[in-house]
Amino acid sequence: MKKRKKPLRIGIDGRYAESEGGGINRYIQELIQEIIKRGDMPVVIATKKLALCHEGAEYVIVPKMGHWMIWEQIQLPLQMRKLNLDIYHATANSGVPYLSNIPTALTIHDVIPLQDTKYFHQSRSPQIAKSFYRLGLKLALFKSKSIIFTSQQILDDVKKYFNVDLKKSIVIPMGVDKKFFTDKKSSDQKILGKLSVSPPYILNFGGIDKRKNIDGLLKAYAVFLKSTKSTSKLVITGGEKKQVEAYMRIVKKLGIAEKVIFPGWLAYSDLPILVRNAQFVVYPTFAEGFGLPVAEAIAAGVPIVTSQLPTIYALHNDVPIFIDPGDKKNIAAGMKIAAGGLDKSRLMSGKNAVAKYSWQHTFKRTYEIYQML
Repeated sequence: MKKRKKPLRIGIDGRYAESEGGGINRYIQELIQEIIKRGDMPVVIATKKLALCHEGAEYVIVPKMGHWMIWEQIQLPLQMRKLNLDIYHATANSGVPYLSNIPTALTIHDVIPLQDTKYFHQSRSPQIAKSFYRLGLKLALFKSKSIIFTSQQILDDVKKYFNVDLKKSIVIPMGVDKKFFTDKKSSDQKILGKLSVSPPYILNFGGIDKRKNIDGLLKAYAVFLKSTKSTSKLVITGGEKKQVEAYMRIVKKLGIAEKVIFPGWLAYSDLPILVRNAQFVVYPTFAEGFGLPVAEAIAAGVPIVTSQLPTIYALHNDVPIFIDPGDKKNIAAGMKIAAGGLDKSRLMSGKNAVAKYSWQHTFKRTYEIYQML
């Protein structure tokens, strides 16, 4: 009788799953679940407890002491020695311990901190912060045994800043959950009622950090309401309490407080229902990697108004309604087009194209890397 192989102990950088929601969070959660299904052990290392934990995974909390490079290059490798790992997966752009001899895979989702000239302006020393980030990514690219890029465009972007070893590089797109392809159901209304949402409504989801341009969206929505007879409310998911309170002050100033709903982070099972019942999705992000919310909206067959960014256009061509995220009138104009509805063939062609992005495919290709390492 053939003995079962010894389960792999796969270290996972879980820091981006410490808060609820977000594309990288979903990526990490999908990896954890699939590793468990394979009969291996995901050892998830983070600085604090994750928002969602899975039975069958091992969670290790290593509180951050000082700068993030101290955590990645001193605290992390010291902890990794104790965990008897076979492989380590740095899941989000950095976090590859230079002094560790454990084979490591690195996933690059974007290089937004290098592309956005204002990214480090909130740091006490912006140039020093940017230099540290650049150094950390350079070391990570060099040290990694395998580098995963979530799209060809991301690989091309990284090559503008660093010498990338193409022999150890591979493009593995993120996936779209099958639930987003499901048609509307009568039972959807129960979930919408739970969220205090009723059609028609316009949806924004994917997080409300500064990069997502919620400030610009709210101003554009006010313009949209003035230029149309629309009764559609704007639903914006995600965000921590302080973030939501800050945006609530903005909607009051704009005089649209009764028109905007902030339901907070949703259970992931509820999100596809909220998306497929939306009149349209608006996502005027300033910068994006794979852009998972765009792909999910297209999968649901819902019109999507989003920013004309190279990463988004490369994946979806002319399916979205593209706008300039820095121009509230242009965003409002895109919303007006979406409110009028899009040709069904345009929506269906997008849905068919997005169908090739599945989490099963993502993990199958990723697991091949684990085995190779």
